[in-house]
Amino acid sequence: MKWLNISNCLSILRIILVFPIAYLLSDNYNLAAFIVSLIAISTDFFDGYFARKLHQESELGKILDPLADKILIAAIVLTLLFKGTFPLWLVIVIIGRDLLILTGGLLLSAKMKNVTPSNIYGKITMFILCLTVSVFILEIDILKEIFIILSTIFIAISFISYFLIFLKYKK
Repeated sequence: MKWLNISNCLSILRIILVFPIAYLLSDNYNLAAFIVSLIAISTDFFDGYFARKLHQESELGKILDPLADKILIAAIVLTLLFKGTFPLWLVIVIIGRDLLILTGGLLLSAKMKNVTPSNIYGKITMFILCLTVSVFILEIDILKEIFIILSTIFIAISFISYFLIFLKYKK
């Protein structure tokens, strides 16, 4: 069970934590949802740290880590959308970007026989999205507009960067 290492377990934990976060948000336990979200978000940092520190980088980890990020963010924004506290257009942009990047990554993986890793723009975008959903979970109205704008800008930048990588490797 070489795939069962600390890094991959942390990514799996991030996916599992989606369920209590969605439940807590649905029942308006926003502070508890925020705390569990912080735990989930922190696993993103620690899985990368342990993968590098313990030399546990793997092709599965390159898939599992960003997939866990996408599932976490999608679950939170969809739950917030259903509560009526998150804009539909931004949910479409976030999930649309993630689906396009995932599709492009799968196409490249099939062609190159290995997984294209995340880049710095994707990591920054994930960080901004985590801050954005935190602002919405905690209902900090004064910051919502600022983080909507920041998220939109970084989503566009990261999408363009991944699209350029896709074009480079597609040739």
